[in-house]
Amino acid sequence: MRGLYWLIRKDISIFFSDVSGALMTIIMPAALALLLGSIFQPPGDMGPISILLVNEDQGPVGKAWEMRLRERQDLNVTVTDREEAVSLVGRGLAPMAIFVPTDASEKLSPKELSRGTMPRLTILEDPAKQVEAMRVRGVLTELSVMVVGQRLADPSFTLELVQQGRGRLSESMDGVSPKSSRLLGQILSNTEELIEPFAALPALPIPFPKTLGDWAIQLDAEPFPKEMGKQREGYHSYSHAFAGMVCMFLLFFGLERSKQELREKMDGTHFRVATTPVSHGTMLLGSWVSTSAIALLSALITYGVGWVTVDVVVHGSIPGFLCTLIAMSWMVGGFSLMMGNVCQTNQTLTSLGTLIVLVMSFVGGAWAPSFVLSDFLQTLGLWMPTSWATEGLAAVTWRGLEFGAALGPALALFAFGSAFGCLAWLLSWKRSHS
Repeated sequence: MRGLYWLIRKDISIFFSDVSGALMTIIMPAALALLLGSIFQPPGDMGPISILLVNEDQGPVGKAWEMRLRERQDLNVTVTDREEAVSLVGRGLAPMAIFVPTDASEKLSPKELSRGTMPRLTILEDPAKQVEAMRVRGVLTELSVMVVGQRLADPSFTLELVQQGRGRLSESMDGVSPKSSRLLGQILSNTEELIEPFAALPALPIPFPKTLGDWAIQLDAEPFPKEMGKQREGYHSYSHAFAGMVCMFLLFFGLERSKQELREKMDGTHFRVATTPVSHGTMLLGSWVSTSAIALLSALITYGVGWVTVDVVVHGSIPGFLCTLIAMSWMVGGFSLMMGNVCQTNQTLTSLGTLIVLVMSFVGGAWAPSFVLSDFLQTLGLWMPTSWATEGLAAVTWRGLEFGAALGPALALFAFGSAFGCLAWLLSWKRSHS
C-alpha cells in the first residue's frame, strides 16, 4: 500500500506542478460549456418521433385519434396508461405524451359542437425536446382535420348538428338582430334540406379543407405532478453543456496522462519503479487511481464554476450526482490507462486518441443533445461512455430526479472504466511477457 500511495502522490504532484496546465483543465471546459449553452440551436429534421398515447376515451373519437396517430409514418406511437406516461416523460425517456380525455367523444357530439365547445387534447412535453414537441403539435393539428372531418362527413351527425343549431337559435340570440336571426334560421333550414337526401349514405361526398384544423382542436399543456414540479422549469442548456464539456475535456486530460506514462517509460522511470518491491499491477492501479482522482477534482471545480456563473444546480439527488462524477472519473482513468498501452508513441497517441475522443463526444451527445441525431447515431451512442455520462448528469441536475435515475448511468460508466482498465492490464501483461 505504501508503494501505491507513493505512485498516486507522485502523479498528483506532477499534475499540479504545472499550474497553468492544471488551470486550463478546468477553465477550458467551463468556457466552452458557457459558449455552447448560450448559442445552442437544435435543427428541425429528426426523423420519426416516439410518442406515448394515453387514450382514456372508449368512444369513436378516441378510437379515431388512436388510428390516425398509428397511421403516421413520422410517429412511433406507444399506447400506455397515464401513470407510466408521466413517469417516462418526466425521466426524459420519452419526448411527449398525448392524452385523449374521457369525454372526447362527448365533446365532439352535435349537441356540444352547437354550443361552441372546442374538442381538446392534453399533451405532456419533456422541456428538453421542444423541437420534437413543435413537430408533434403540427401533426396533431393536421390530424384533427381528419378526426373532425370524419365526424362531419357522417350525414346523420351533420344533420343532428344543424338541428341542434336551430334549436339553440330559437332558445337565445342575445345581441343578434331579428333580421340576422331570421337569416341564420333560414341558412340552417336550407342546410338541413340539403343534407337529408344523403342521410342513407355512409359519408357526405364533400372534402374538408385543411383550414378546418384552425378550430378543430385545442391543445392543452399537462402539468407535471407537484413532486416533480420544482425542477421542471425548462430545459437548461448550460447544464447539458457543462456535462458534455466536462466529460470531453476529462477524456482529453486522460490522453495527456497517457502521454506522461509514455514519457516515463522512455526516460526509465517505470524501469526504476519496477526494481522496487512495487508490483506491475500496483503501478497500473496507481496510475488509474491518480488519474481518476485528478479528474474528479477537476469535475467538481468546473461544476462549481457553473453553479456560480450560470446557475447549474443539482436539483435532484446529490449522492447520485457525486456517484456519477466518481464513475465518470473512474472511466477516464481506465481510458487513459488503455490508450497508454494501445499506443506506443506520442504521435500515434495524439492522432488516434484525439479522433476517438471527438467521435465519442459527438455520437455520445456531449456536443449537442442526442435527440437531434439520427436514429442510427442515437443507437450507436448507447455504446459510448459519453452518452451515459451526459444522461446521468442531466438526470440529477436540471431534471431533478432521484438517486435511482443516476444509478444506471453510473454503473455503465464503472463498467466502461473497468473494461478499459482490464484491457490495459492485459496488453501490458502480454507485452511484459513477450
